[in-house]
Amino acid sequence: MRARQVIESIWRERKPPHMNVDADTELEMAEKSAFTAHDLALRRGRHHPRLWAKIKGSPFETEYRRRFNVQDE
Repeated sequence: MRARQVIESIWRERKPPHMNVDADTELEMAEKSAFTAHDLALRRGRHHPRLWAKIKGSPFETEYRRRFNVQDE
């Protein structure tokens, strides 16, 4: 159980870098991977269809669905 806690704490600490860009550019950059799309959605605190398209089918899908109450679209 200890090893799992260590791995989970390391995973939670991983954050993609953030640049000071406008919202549209930030969205385009976040759409490149499910990890960055998920991070942007969490930082913005709301569901976005373009981010969801990238996250759907990834390991982040379950957490995203729970957080933003997303049903199949």
